Amino acid sequence: MKRRFVRSFVFVSLLLLVFALPAHAEQLTVDEISRGLWSPHFCGKTLAGDAGEDIAQVKAEIQQLIDQGQSKDQILNYYVGIYGEKILAEPPKKGFFLSAWIMPFVGFLFGSFVVYLFVGRRKSPAQSNAREIPADIPDQDIDAEMKKYL
Repeated sequence: MKRRFVRSFVFVSLLLLVFALPAHAEQLTVDEISRGLWSPHFCGKTLAGDAGEDIAQVKAEIQQLIDQGQSKDQILNYYVGIYGEKILAEPPKKGFFLSAWIMPFVGFLFGSFVVYLFVGRRKSPAQSNAREIPADIPDQDIDAEMKKYL
């Protein structure tokens, strides 16, 4: 009986989470939008990190757009239309800007390959200084040669 109650409780809790989270996730906030846009001052801060009277006006405008029911993409496109793509804090994943997303990975792979080649071809000091002794020389000849230098 107790097991059945626990199973039912877990099942109902999961159902509530599944249906409650998407509704909450769809609600846009000014902060969420402002993290995706650079400040119009282009001072190296996003709207979320900048302050000032004009920034407050921009945030109020974003809130109006959210209240009108516009999506995040529509709001971002609105500001791209005004300021250009330089207003976006994250470059779009298309066209030339796609290289900004791909090149770090390509560079990492290329660098890893170069390091692999360098480490693979490098010989240890013991290997580079040692002379190879031919196998067909008798041990007496080797001993006689060593006595000359010792």
